[in-house]
Amino acid sequence: MIDALSVEMITDSAGVDRLQQAWDDLYEVSPCSSPALSWDWARGWWRHYAEAYSHGDGSLRVGVVRRGLTVVGMLPLYLRGRPGKRPGLRRLGFVSTGEDEIEETCPDYMNILAVEGEEQACVRAVGDALMRIRRDWDVLELDNIPFDSPLTLLTDQWATSFPIVETVLRGACPRANLASGFEAFMGSLSSNARQQSRRQLRESDRAGATLLLAKDPASIEWCFDELIRLHTLRWNALGKPGVFARPRFTEFHRELCRKWVPEGKAALAVLKLGDTGIAAVYGFLHRGKFDSYTLGTTLNPGVAIQSPGMALQLMLMRELAARGLHTFDHLQGSRRYKKRLSTTAYPLVQLRFVQSRRQAVTERAVGVARALKRRLLGGRPA
Repeated sequence: MIDALSVEMITDSAGVDRLQQAWDDLYEVSPCSSPALSWDWARGWWRHYAEAYSHGDGSLRVGVVRRGLTVVGMLPLYLRGRPGKRPGLRRLGFVSTGEDEIEETCPDYMNILAVEGEEQACVRAVGDALMRIRRDWDVLELDNIPFDSPLTLLTDQWATSFPIVETVLRGACPRANLASGFEAFMGSLSSNARQQSRRQLRESDRAGATLLLAKDPASIEWCFDELIRLHTLRWNALGKPGVFARPRFTEFHRELCRKWVPEGKAALAVLKLGDTGIAAVYGFLHRGKFDSYTLGTTLNPGVAIQSPGMALQLMLMRELAARGLHTFDHLQGSRRYKKRLSTTAYPLVQLRFVQSRRQAVTERAVGVARALKRRLLGGRPA
């Protein structure tokens, strides 16, 4: 006899800490896992951001699905809010979403974690659990999920339950297919993109540029500081501070780098001319895919490479393809180089469920405005 599913709603960080081993085990086997759904990411984000973006430790709503005693699914949510302010509209969303633009972490590929074959059952069970606590929330926003996520089943499950049940296209993640090697990838590009790419690589070779991949603690700290410096200079020139100006964002990712780079879960690379960094990139490694999360490039017009950022991406692609990675994901964004260096794109959507009829029209307008703003800004940390 197969045990029935049960759902426990974890509402504090102590409960999340007790879940660490079960969360890690589920993350390893779930077909839907992505770096931002790991325990390291979620717990680190909560440690740095919860004080500013929730009403306290009891704001967590982590749905844990068990079949018997075994954890087979998990959906990490929290109630957004501002300490000391009136609650207003109570928004429920993924842990690590909902921050101000100036320090948002912009995680892509959010989803439900579930054992293979249990995805639909877990979505139904979590959906029933969220309905039981519907007095806790007014709006549920599931941001940046794959268009084919099992969570999209909620739109059918709740089709007649709320005034607004909708799926909103958030953008797409341009991807480069490296499965057949770097040269095969180059051959798949348009003739114009291929010529530009080869020119960037030739310019880098002539200039004597080298690629440094962080490995040990000293190189991790140096590369991370170069990423901050180059990223900040770029955005300061546009009259913006950049996300690294905010301590929460910086320390959250510095901690991830210190842990994940040695474990092979993240990559931090700098393109150097002599001892000076001219471009830096930081991203995540998961199941043969690299997610290129954020980039910084020099503004020095004297550099002999026309586009240091593009050169760095190409050199890193070549290196990762040689190591057997099959996909280089540029994540959301409208930068031209992302489309130029990709062979396909993977759509992401937002699911929105609004309970109050009085808020329905306003919420629809707010959702459209947010989607448009994110698309115009490129969808990545600025």
